[in-house]
Amino acid sequence: RFWSNPAYAASFKGRDACYFNTGVMVIDLWKWREGRYTEKLENWMRIQKRSRIYELGSLPPFLLVFAGNVERVEHRWNQHGL
Repeated sequence: RFWSNPAYAASFKGRDACYFNTGVMVIDLWKWREGRYTEKLENWMRIQKRSRIYELGSLPPFLLVFAGNVERVEHRWNQHGL
């Protein structure tokens, strides 16, 4: 449903879609607050509740908000099986 809605699909215009692990994030809290990211995430969650535009739980709102605006962290930060 997301891609069939031109308004939703336009949210990626001029941005590089990316995938990242929300379980391994380092956040600059000053930038987080300055960018009002909590509000942006909550907006996508309200849209999801109303329209069911995606599956996969909590990951899609993060991908929608941060597309093209993430930096890699070293692989050693993501340790499986500890």
